[in-house]
Amino acid sequence: MERETEQLQVARYAMLSEMVLLISETADLQRLLEQFIAKIQRVLDFDRCTLALLDSSTQTYDLQTLLETRRGVQTIRETAIPLTQGIPGAVMQGRQVRLSPDPAVIQDEIPLPADPALWDGSLSAILSLPLEAYGKVVGALTFATEKPEG
Repeated sequence: MERETEQLQVARYAMLSEMVLLISETADLQRLLEQFIAKIQRVLDFDRCTLALLDSSTQTYDLQTLLETRRGVQTIRETAIPLTQGIPGAVMQGRQVRLSPDPAVIQDEIPLPADPALWDGSLSAILSLPLEAYGKVVGALTFATEKPEG
C-alpha cells in the first residue's frame, strides 16, 4: 500500500513537472491550452472541456471549447455571457467546485445553459472548477464525460 502511494506521488510530481515545462516553453496561449488539456486527459478521462474567463466587467464571461471528442457535437466560442447563466457562471459566483454525477440535477438548478452541449442528454457527469489568481476568481474549467460514474 505504501509503495502504491509513493508511485502515485511520483506520477503527480512528474505531471506537475511536465506542466511547468510546458508553460515555460509555450508562448502561444491557445497552443498552451490545447497541450495542457491533452496532458490532463491522460489523468482524467473526459469527452468535453470548456474554459470560461471572466471579463473585465466581472459581470460577464467568455466561453470556449478546448476539447470535444463526441462526433457531431458543436464546439462553443461565445463572449459576454451573463455571470448568472450556465455552470461556469455558478462556479465563478460561488467559488466552489461543482461535481454532478447526474447532469439532469444541474439542469434543474441552472436552467439557462451557457453551453447547450452539456444539456444534450449524452453526458453522465460534469465537473466544473473555479480558476483563481491572486485571491480573485478569473474563470472556470469544466469537464464532462459520457462514461457512467465518470
